[in-house]
Amino acid sequence: MGISNIKDIIAFGFDPEKTFIFSDIEYIKYLYPNVIRVQKHVNYNQIKGIFGFNESDNVGKFAFPPVQAAPAFSNSFPHIFGTRKNVPCLIPAAID
Repeated sequence: MGISNIKDIIAFGFDPEKTFIFSDIEYIKYLYPNVIRVQKHVNYNQIKGIFGFNESDNVGKFAFPPVQAAPAFSNSFPHIFGTRKNVPCLIPAAID
């Protein structure tokens, strides 16, 4: 689905030369510090309330929302923003 989403983003008018499109899997080494920060601030009851998870769901479901949140922080992209921390962002999210 990721490739399809990329095509949709480009078709929507984003210039591929000015748009940074990445895969969480390939970019995780930059995202991981913020993933850990988000995980430290979210507890089971919050995840359960937001996503409806329950005790029988696998641990991957609980661990993934912080991965999805990490790109919202500009310091996840040091090669673009350097040390700047006050950069607003727009994240077109795929339908999961």
